[in-house]
Amino acid sequence: MPHPKKSDEQNYEIILRKTGLSVHREPEWRRTIIGGNHRADFFVLNKNILVSCPSGIVTLPDIKQSNALNQKVRLQGIPKEAPYVQIENYQQLQGATLDARKYFINYLKNRNHLQAVIFCNTSALFNFSIKLGKRIYSFKFDIHLASDLAEAVQLARQILASENQTPKDNLRIRKGPVSPGIIRNNNWALTLGDFSLRFELINDNIFHPVPSGYLRTEYIDPIFKLQKKVFAEMDLKDGKYYLLSNQKALKGATLKARRNFEIALRKWHKQHPLRMLIFYNTNWVLRAAINLARINAPYDVHIADDLSAALELIESAKKQGRQPATKTAGNLQDKNQNTIDELLHLLAAISWDAQDPGTIIRKVDPLHPLYPVVEAVSLIKMDIDQLLQARDNSEKALVESREKYKSILDNIEEGYYEVDLSGNITFSNPSLCTILGYPAAKLQGMNFRKFCAKDHIASIFKTFIQVYRTGQPADGIDWKLVQEDGAERFIETSISAIQDGNEKPIGFKGIVRDITQRIQSEKEKEKLESNLRHAQKMEAIGTLAGGVAHDLNNILSGLVSYPDLLLMKLPPDSPLKKPIQTIQKSGEKAAAIVQDLLTLARRGLPDLSILNLNALIEEHLNSPEYNSLLTHHPLVSVIFRPAENLLNMSASGVHISKTIMNLMTNAAEAMPKGGTITIATENQYIDTPLPGYEKIKTGEYVMLRIEDTGTGMTKEDRERIFEPFYTKKKMGKSGSGLGMAMAWGVVHDHNGYIEIKSSPDKGSAISIYFPAGNSDISTDAPNAPYDLINGKKETILVVDDIQEQRELAAQMLTQLGYTACTVSSGEEAVEYIKNNPTDMLILDMIMTPGMDGLDTYKEIIKINPGQKAIIATGYSTSDRIKQAQALGAGACLKKPYLIEGLARAVKEEIDK
Repeated sequence: MPHPKKSDEQNYEIILRKTGLSVHREPEWRRTIIGGNHRADFFVLNKNILVSCPSGIVTLPDIKQSNALNQKVRLQGIPKEAPYVQIENYQQLQGATLDARKYFINYLKNRNHLQAVIFCNTSALFNFSIKLGKRIYSFKFDIHLASDLAEAVQLARQILASENQTPKDNLRIRKGPVSPGIIRNNNWALTLGDFSLRFELINDNIFHPVPSGYLRTEYIDPIFKLQKKVFAEMDLKDGKYYLLSNQKALKGATLKARRNFEIALRKWHKQHPLRMLIFYNTNWVLRAAINLARINAPYDVHIADDLSAALELIESAKKQGRQPATKTAGNLQDKNQNTIDELLHLLAAISWDAQDPGTIIRKVDPLHPLYPVVEAVSLIKMDIDQLLQARDNSEKALVESREKYKSILDNIEEGYYEVDLSGNITFSNPSLCTILGYPAAKLQGMNFRKFCAKDHIASIFKTFIQVYRTGQPADGIDWKLVQEDGAERFIETSISAIQDGNEKPIGFKGIVRDITQRIQSEKEKEKLESNLRHAQKMEAIGTLAGGVAHDLNNILSGLVSYPDLLLMKLPPDSPLKKPIQTIQKSGEKAAAIVQDLLTLARRGLPDLSILNLNALIEEHLNSPEYNSLLTHHPLVSVIFRPAENLLNMSASGVHISKTIMNLMTNAAEAMPKGGTITIATENQYIDTPLPGYEKIKTGEYVMLRIEDTGTGMTKEDRERIFEPFYTKKKMGKSGSGLGMAMAWGVVHDHNGYIEIKSSPDKGSAISIYFPAGNSDISTDAPNAPYDLINGKKETILVVDDIQEQRELAAQMLTQLGYTACTVSSGEEAVEYIKNNPTDMLILDMIMTPGMDGLDTYKEIIKINPGQKAIIATGYSTSDRIKQAQALGAGACLKKPYLIEGLARAVKEEIDK
């Protein structure tokens, strides 16, 4: 069939203009070519009727373009919120592909304000398809068929007129002598699940209920309770009113609901007698049920085609002064009515609850002319009984299966869930409630996003999409969730699709296993392994650092000790004095780095003393090192907030001061553009682990916090900050990369804890917790003046395996007024003591090969019990040094020697 000619188009317009309605048509709506064999043509009538006149064969790409144009016409020609009707004139349409038809149906289902779609000029086959489609698909609007375009327009006008006449609260509408005057009230309605009902008053004495949905037994009592209230408000009179019910929107009712409704209506009639009960707009099921029930009803029951027919019945009764004879719509002949009534009476006598089909047969005379019909009905009832029995058996088996299924799900440790396509929980077992931490009532209908950790939502959603698209289940999905109380749990779950009878996904299901303990164990294991690796690394570095430090201290003796001797011999105005002092300071700086290595090696702290952290900080803030820090960082300000009544602590003042200096230096260097360093102290009682520690010793602690407003640290920096030689500073500019590693060692050697809070561009806060002590600070006598600690020719034996160390010590002792002798090993020292009484020994603790200082001292005190001695070492205090001191040895003297330190140590030991 060719496309419509211009004459066809003009014919459409003539027909539309004859309706008397305004016709609106834009040029771009006119005979628009879409695809190779399809044209679209649109009109708008009266701003509320959209007319589409397609032609040709429509494919899926064609219908998509046509629908877009359709929507454009709707927006341009009809007000946005206005109800409208669409007419589809298929006079010139040759056909449409299956996917095009489906697409068009979905398009219509999503239209807002569309009241009805009217198809006209359609074939018989198409009409059949429309009727079948109305049964299959659910639409928000009505679908009608018209023979031609003129009839379609007339039907559209009637539909829109009915829509525009929807009355509001207590609004009376009156039309002609047989048209009803209707009163409605918003309070005369109710909604119960899938059922709703509203009451109306027609012509002052017609009680008009309009039900919709599905009537169930539990709805009967609320219906009649509302009916009683409305009846009183309408001021209807008993015995003088009519009951008229519109059954068009009622989808059905259960058998029990029908019976209970009939019983309730009979009870109502006893209390409020009615003149006539009329049902209209009924389907065949309702008509059959009404016919069976009305035989024994105590009031006249009638069936009418529509509201007009029902009102005519009432008008006829009023005119005749009596109610009309019982009849059904369709005007059945009176001569057949008695036969029908008799048959209905027999059918109404059937007890559908009884299982014996012969009951009704035994009540009827075999000679009765309707006996064969009764036999046929009895046979049908027997078949129904058997079907119902089979259904009951199936339902019983199904209930048993469900109970077994439920028992299994209720008792397994794993959780089981079912969710819809939106992720809302539709079913869960008790174990799932336990795992998720929500009661069953709260969990039902909850969306999984509610308890899924935010950082897991995207990956879980992606898995659901994959299962939906492929139909393949997913197993072993790890999922972090948050319980109602905020606790985090880890689960392992499976996800598979739930499908309907057409294998279309309608939801998801799966098993959930709580793996929180496993995850925590794995994390604990990983953390322990990490701590072990860190400890092993620190031990290896410490061993290396300790060995290097010992050798470096011996080497540095020349840079530190010899300048001391030279300065003692130079006159005050010697031009060599300043260069030698520079050499000495350089040596002392190198010795300080070596001391850091020793601290890092954690070879033990020197003797601890009772200190006050506030006093140590005040001492540092008045030190040359602090002044030097401010000189190099003039834009940095420092605030000290000391705690009142700060507890004392047992600590090594040298190491704590060094830690404070390192932390302040790091803070200042983190603020190249200036900022504030805040130092605070505080007494704290700690009974819960700090971040990064599995457990701590409960008790009182002295806290030191150093905060800055600098550049902060990344997560990687925080994780590596305590590694030796890890630094972000420019090589050679500042520091050795040992400051934080040394701080870590000092804190742990004091049985303390360290905590770091920092993020990029938000500064850093380092908190250190030292165990508090209850002892008071001891006050030592002041050191004697340097010029009062010289010797008096006492004999001192220097025992050292390194020649330079022996010679240096001997020269310093000689300069101090002692008589110095030297040997190169422990064995030589033992032999020397056998024949040469000595006032005191200076024993190097580590000598190779042969005996070390402890073994040497053990042998010497066998020869000369009570032999005085001091220990010299390039290490920190070790267990072997403490053992020697326990045997009688005195102070531990650090290398490289400084003449004043050597003088005081020797003098104190000799004077014991």
